[in-house]
Amino acid sequence: MADRIVPFPPGVDRALIDKYSGSLPRYTSYPTVPHFLSTFDEKQYFAAHRRSMVARSPLGLYLHLPFCRSLCTYCACNRKITQSRDTIRRYLDYLKREIGLISPQIGRPVGRIHWGGGTPTYLTETEARELLDTLRCHFDVLPDASLNIEGDPRELPKSYLHALADMGFRRLSLGVQEFDQTVQETIGRIQPPELVERVVSDARTVGFERINFDLIYGLPYQSEDTTEQTLEHLRQMQPDSLSVFGYAHVPWMMKNQRLIPEDALPSPAERVALFLQLARGLEDAGYQPIGLDHFAAPGHPLLKGLKEGRLHRNFQGYTLNPDMEVLAFGVSAISQFRDAYAQNVKNFRSYYEAIDEGHLPIHRGINLTAEDQRRRFIINRLMCDLDVQKDTVEPAPPRPFDLHFKLALERLEPLARDGLIGLMKDRITVSPSGRLFIRHIASAFDAYLQRGTPTSEEPARQHASSL
Repeated sequence: MADRIVPFPPGVDRALIDKYSGSLPRYTSYPTVPHFLSTFDEKQYFAAHRRSMVARSPLGLYLHLPFCRSLCTYCACNRKITQSRDTIRRYLDYLKREIGLISPQIGRPVGRIHWGGGTPTYLTETEARELLDTLRCHFDVLPDASLNIEGDPRELPKSYLHALADMGFRRLSLGVQEFDQTVQETIGRIQPPELVERVVSDARTVGFERINFDLIYGLPYQSEDTTEQTLEHLRQMQPDSLSVFGYAHVPWMMKNQRLIPEDALPSPAERVALFLQLARGLEDAGYQPIGLDHFAAPGHPLLKGLKEGRLHRNFQGYTLNPDMEVLAFGVSAISQFRDAYAQNVKNFRSYYEAIDEGHLPIHRGINLTAEDQRRRFIINRLMCDLDVQKDTVEPAPPRPFDLHFKLALERLEPLARDGLIGLMKDRITVSPSGRLFIRHIASAFDAYLQRGTPTSEEPARQHASSL
């Protein structure tokens, strides 16, 4: 029943927020990254790709372009602040060499390219063209391949947007975050609404077909008033879709976040109220909710995919290509195979050294067992459809669903009593209130989380707030 459009609730009981607030993964993968193994190497990487080839579907390519001109204090991405073009060019040279190490062993066409960061639009037009030419030289990029790029409105004059469109990019995701000036000053990202509106207009004029906004709730000094102002700007600019992320305050991991005044951060209950205000405003404007935190305008392909049961969640967000293998390039980038994940090293020196030695810069990864794949299937369906039909789980469990996942169902019983889910004979469904606690619901099936310790050699790290 994948066509369930489940709205967000108008409000939620404060007691439920207090009961279920905590730290949990966002489940862009399963198993999650802390459980990847450092013993995973390039031999296993190519073996995973060969196993994935049975699907024979087009590949996706992800390029991590980590450079930014200035520091945003909220950011938790793997990025490098620099104004040195030599630093950027050196990285691009190694990125091209990494592509050259992998491409000779890849025998499938490419149907999707995504550039993320950092700030991909910090590249010059020449650098961007050369990088895209490298991909087209090494891979069979289909004529109708989807080319997506993440952009900073402050780096996007009309001439640059025109150049990107000329290269074939048709989808643009803008890091908007927040429109209020006080909030922008606090997080180090000043971009007036007029600037964003100009970029949106220019992007549509030069040929971009879909524009996404990234918004963040839970930032310092956000309030009902700032949220209403944000909604008013959104109604005027009308992006095709929105990703509404909760600010992940992890100053023990990201030193730049120590510049955030913690006493200006909203409480868990205030975070939920801000999100629901945004959700209600977007729904009133005609957007429909998708999965954990996305919204799409009528007619958007993601809504069609949701109704047809083709929605999938990965490191780049929600997609309509559940079988698409994604090869990822650059520092910290994560490749996604049918039954494995592989992550590159995070620091530049190790990345360069591995490539100089002729090796893939792999840091860690994991081969999925049949049980991992079952649990990933369930978590993915919950995060996409808010519903999982028990007899559709792949691969099929060796025992009846209720017996095989007995412990997970026991963990879900309190959430069922609180009205967050429905535990039925043939399926599990998420209620409108349960949307807010979807990460808690999914975590019941996370066997690694329940064991309490990561399998990797890195120490366990606390996740960000789940609300």
